[in-house]
Amino acid sequence: MPSAADTKLIMQFQRDYDLASTAEARNRELMVDDLRFAALDQWPDEVKAERKNRPMLTLDKIGQPVRKILGGIRENMPSIKVDPVDDGADKETADVLEDLTRQIEQASNARNAYLTAAQTQVKCGYGVWRVVTKPTNDDMFDQDIRIKRIRNPFTVYFDPDADLPQKQDGRFVIISETISNTEYESRHGKKPPSSIPNQGTGETQARWYDSDSVRVGEYFCKKKKKRKLVQLSTGAVLYADDITEEDIQGFVQGGVSIAKERTVEVDEIHYYKLSAFDVLEHQVWPGMLFPVIPVYGEEENIEGETIIRGIVRPAKDAQRMYNYFNSSAAEQIALQQKAPFIATANQIKNHRQFWDVANTDNLPYLLYEPDPDAPGPPQRQQPPMMQSGLLQQAQIYAQDIQEATGVFEVSTGQLPEHRSGRAVIALQQEADRSSNIFIDNLAGAIEHTGRIIIELIPIYYDTQRAVRLRGEDDATRFVEINKPMLSADGMKIQHDLTRGKYDVRVGVGPGYRTRRIEAASSMVELARVFPQVLQVAGDLVAKNLDWPGADEMAERLRKLLPPGLVEDENQDPEVAAAQQAQAQAQNALMQQMGQLELQKKQAEVDRIKSKTLETLTVAQQNEIENQVHQAEVAAKAGNQAMMEQALQQISALISSAPAPQQPQPGRNADLIYDPQTSTLMPQRASRP
Repeated sequence: MPSAADTKLIMQFQRDYDLASTAEARNRELMVDDLRFAALDQWPDEVKAERKNRPMLTLDKIGQPVRKILGGIRENMPSIKVDPVDDGADKETADVLEDLTRQIEQASNARNAYLTAAQTQVKCGYGVWRVVTKPTNDDMFDQDIRIKRIRNPFTVYFDPDADLPQKQDGRFVIISETISNTEYESRHGKKPPSSIPNQGTGETQARWYDSDSVRVGEYFCKKKKKRKLVQLSTGAVLYADDITEEDIQGFVQGGVSIAKERTVEVDEIHYYKLSAFDVLEHQVWPGMLFPVIPVYGEEENIEGETIIRGIVRPAKDAQRMYNYFNSSAAEQIALQQKAPFIATANQIKNHRQFWDVANTDNLPYLLYEPDPDAPGPPQRQQPPMMQSGLLQQAQIYAQDIQEATGVFEVSTGQLPEHRSGRAVIALQQEADRSSNIFIDNLAGAIEHTGRIIIELIPIYYDTQRAVRLRGEDDATRFVEINKPMLSADGMKIQHDLTRGKYDVRVGVGPGYRTRRIEAASSMVELARVFPQVLQVAGDLVAKNLDWPGADEMAERLRKLLPPGLVEDENQDPEVAAAQQAQAQAQNALMQQMGQLELQKKQAEVDRIKSKTLETLTVAQQNEIENQVHQAEVAAKAGNQAMMEQALQQISALISSAPAPQQPQPGRNADLIYDPQTSTLMPQRASRP
């Protein structure tokens, strides 16, 4: 039998459980019905009993909006970001914490936990996951932080008096499950008692155990604890029990003293695992936040009662009517071939076995006996006409489902041809806005998860060890944390995760892989219309391509870039500076050579132009001056190709001018540009 203190604790646990379960009873009943409805259980039991063998079609029109919203969450999964807050924190350590948090999520398969909660959040308005700790290895004392999914959110109960979105201002959190007596004995090494007396008059223990099973609960509850708060002469505020001997030595050496101190009451979270007749485990949870995180859909408070729902509940009535009208239409169509025959008894008396199955079997012919009282063969009765109003009404309810969920056909890829592009975009944006509440609430829950992890990291990662970090690009690296290092300022702790305050935020948008694919597509399109970009950024284009060998291709293209365009991360800074200076000197020399070449060409042009000036028109002279100006600009920019092109244009213009009045004997005044000598030469007259 439990002790008096344990009995008191068990009674408190049972009262809190009853309080939460009673407060949430109506919401949970509606949520369970929403989940069953989303799982295609859409016909009420009483209607099933009435219709019996009549058609009852379930044509689900709610599943597509649910999948659309969940697809948006998958593409834009919120990610945890860490920022330094006080002077004891720094950006480098914040990056380590962010990458460590990302590695914790990866090792925990946290994405699965988030999506499991998001599924029930979207369908019924409520999902949940938790944060746990586990040993790094069986032969080590180090602990790792993990995120664990909770498949059945109805096993978790929160304080109904809590007001914050993640219920962290509540007094307790309960995770309850029912296990068999055999499983209970296997887990805890003891058999449950066959019976225990009621703990109060009129109370029953049926909800806590029976002959075959036992209810076991994990009970997080807050208890008040007194702690001494001190303010140092530097202005820093700490709890006295958090100050170590090492801190005291540092304070003495730095001349830091305690300026103020006072005793305060703080909440301390205790964790219990218990049943109705025993306390199985107890420990103090090291954090100040409950490690159980709920995520909700739409919430409304009506006269003090909170109503929670997803997108299924508003669309249930329209979906039921859509199923009913389609079922009625299917029933009428099926009866078209089953209209009864009108015959006399004498006509079918000898062939009744065939007429009894005339509407069910595919018979090649039907025999009958002539009856003088009814000339002619038996006649099939006119079948009932199909009512077009049934299908029309079904389409109306299909539109009502879209209105109720806020997700229209256009947002699921079904584009109506009769609507303009602007109207289609407006409907897509409207659908996104109507479902933003779900991903926004999920982002808030993930942000709170980040705060819990950042709160626990200084506690469980407080020793020197190498940890794996995961970057945003999913690349991993190992970093040694809490490592003492001797610096110019004395002994320093590198990547000290136990000091400083850090804040958490979330980023909502496409994942790194999606952004990489989009970037690669945009880069390839840019290179198609502007191929010159590959000469200066070919390595970046290859780096973002998603195929085997893309990184090796990017590295090779990087080596082909002009000197000084990129920096080698592994290169000595002095060597890099010398190479950059050399590249600048080469560019300056090329510009000087270009200027000299241009001056040479300009002198030659002036010489020839002076001889042919009287034969050129004003327009031709202006065009030559324009080409000379372009050649000067090209020379200054070091663009040899553009300068050569301008000089060829000058040669063509001068050659097209009429010959001078006194040409030299045996020569023609036409000039040509000789690319081998890069000069303008008079063209010799051709011999007959």
